[in-house]
Amino acid sequence: MSRTSRRTFAKVVAAGAVGLPLAAAETKSSPLASAMTAVVKSQSGKHLTPAELDRIGKDLEEYAPYLESLREFKLVNSDEPDFTFASLVRRW
Repeated sequence: MSRTSRRTFAKVVAAGAVGLPLAAAETKSSPLASAMTAVVKSQSGKHLTPAELDRIGKDLEEYAPYLESLREFKLVNSDEPDFTFASLVRRW
């Protein structure tokens, strides 16, 4: 039976901690990110290069879980902002 050193064990754990979330992020495709990418492509696709569109799609894939968690946060009727907007224009 071979013994694993603490250093080898730490390297394996560190590699797994870095590699697994990245691999999981690549395989999981968000329908929200796909829809948002399609909107960007339809509205601004003629002004963007394919590399730029690809980068936008990757950014949206990265932000999709955060957007979905915001959507899941339910507000009740009594929730309101902490401030009230008032313009500086004098009204007669």
